[in-house]
Amino acid sequence: MEKLIQKQPLASRWIHQLPSSSVLLDNNLNLIDASTTWFKTFGFDRSKTIGKPFLKLFARFDESWQDSFDYALEGLNDIQIIDTHIGENGAEQDFIWNINPWKDGYGKSIGVILNVKDVSEKTALEIELKNTQKLLKEKGAIAKIGSWEYNVNNQKMYWSKELKEIFQIDHLEAASYKKSVAFFKKGHDRNTITTLFHTALEMGKPWNKNLKLTTKKGDTIWVNTIGRPKFKNGKCVRIIGTIQNINDSYSPEISTPAKNEVSQDSWAAFENLPIGVVKIDFRSGEVLDLNNEILNVLGFQKHMLLNRNIAKFLWFSEDEQKQWYKSILINKAFNGLEKQVFFEDLDQKLVFRFNGTLLPDNSLLVSCENITSYQNKEGQIKAELDLANAELDRLTHFTHMVSHNLKAHATNQDLLLNFLSDEKNEAERKNLLTILFKSSENLTSSIKGLRELVTIRHKINEQKVPVLLNDIIYRTLENNNGLVKQHGVKIHNEVSEKFTVRAVPVYLENIVSSLLVNAIKFKNSNKQPVVFVSTQVVDDYYIFSIEDNGIGIDLNKKGDKIFQLYKTLQNMDSSSGMGLYLAKYQIELMGGKITVDSTLDKGSIFRVYLPI
Repeated sequence: MEKLIQKQPLASRWIHQLPSSSVLLDNNLNLIDASTTWFKTFGFDRSKTIGKPFLKLFARFDESWQDSFDYALEGLNDIQIIDTHIGENGAEQDFIWNINPWKDGYGKSIGVILNVKDVSEKTALEIELKNTQKLLKEKGAIAKIGSWEYNVNNQKMYWSKELKEIFQIDHLEAASYKKSVAFFKKGHDRNTITTLFHTALEMGKPWNKNLKLTTKKGDTIWVNTIGRPKFKNGKCVRIIGTIQNINDSYSPEISTPAKNEVSQDSWAAFENLPIGVVKIDFRSGEVLDLNNEILNVLGFQKHMLLNRNIAKFLWFSEDEQKQWYKSILINKAFNGLEKQVFFEDLDQKLVFRFNGTLLPDNSLLVSCENITSYQNKEGQIKAELDLANAELDRLTHFTHMVSHNLKAHATNQDLLLNFLSDEKNEAERKNLLTILFKSSENLTSSIKGLRELVTIRHKINEQKVPVLLNDIIYRTLENNNGLVKQHGVKIHNEVSEKFTVRAVPVYLENIVSSLLVNAIKFKNSNKQPVVFVSTQVVDDYYIFSIEDNGIGIDLNKKGDKIFQLYKTLQNMDSSSGMGLYLAKYQIELMGGKITVDSTLDKGSIFRVYLPI
């Protein structure tokens, strides 16, 4: 900007002295300088304001101001905007801002000149604005400039009256994007405007191009077409532009470009874009061209990828390919396709997001965004979420296990106390007291084991130790003596005194307790309850089995509910399902598995497999 000021040494000198409120902006709409009157009117400090983006000085200026400045830079004169300014004392002032292009000696726009007029009466302002609008229309007609606007959301096109006159169509004819493109001469000109439009839509690139247009009456004329994409929240929401009839003043040296020049001209806009762009033959799938950015990302030279089929880099199933082609044929575009790219020479896996537009020559113009880092972050977040959910599941499991174990101890002690209360024989009372004290010791031991379990849940494999299975069985029977006595159950323990498994002791005790208690509780009332405990070694597993002659389970109807949390079976209404759920969970944590064989009214066999 300092260079620009140096090139215009008289700019600041003459604008300082103007009695009117005037402003000078460069072609980036930064403030070069303004009259002393303007600074005083709007309360700005010259030294702190020069060089600042002009539109940021006024928070009340909306995007219509940007549009007006763009039009001025494109050469449109005498644009006027109403504005109300509130001063420091709270008083309102009405202004008309006159916006004009600032041109160099060669007629090229190098900035914008603003002149601000104070209007004290609202009525006078409205009258002047009506005159201004009339003047603008007249100037548009004289300059043969028509304006248009395309709304991305509803895909609707607007044509001004002047543009319809350029197209030589009736003023009542409805506008559309398809009709707009169709007015351009078939071939190079139509292909170019289509490419420019979609490049603006996808990549935010404006255009200013001289092309041939064929009116509805068949006249071929040269026009200057300008398009400027407008973005909101990072997304293109509309494109505005002008079309000017320059047929009388434009004399191109070469009126009909050669075929190879058309291709080069169409592609030139994409070569140095900061986003990867690939041109693909829609029918054959061959790569026609690539820009520098995609080559930089991949680390390849262009000749290594040209004329190769995209199937070498992107894999589609047959159904995906059909859907993809169908979508493009119908919509002439596709968006948000995320695929991993496959290259033999790449050390890492890359994931790209592709957006594409089908051009009139049946080529696909595809933008390629490298989203590998986003995918990795997403995977990392998902892994962390899974870990958090697993931790929550483990915490819930631990809470339930504590509740289940303590409930078993409390139930046993309650039964023993009832027996003690009813027992009259002194010798039997002493025996019950001994059992009760032993049960209390076991409760203390269980609480200690559960407390230790809190510290070992994250190192499950390191905490597995050799455990004598019979020690667990004896302790479980002692903890449930009251239940065994209440139901008169006969326990046949066929486990060898030396049979050892590798397990977490507190887990194994909970598993054995759950299976034995279930075998006792769900007895067949028509039979003497009997439970068999046995072991064997098969392949890479120690197996211990608990078999009963109880009520059994109909596995065809209820087999999928046996190990589910809070799922009770129809003939086991007193069960919460917690015991078997916890047993299965703990077995799987130790790398094992559990199976069940059962017949209704005959009994069940639960087999626990623990790795050797």
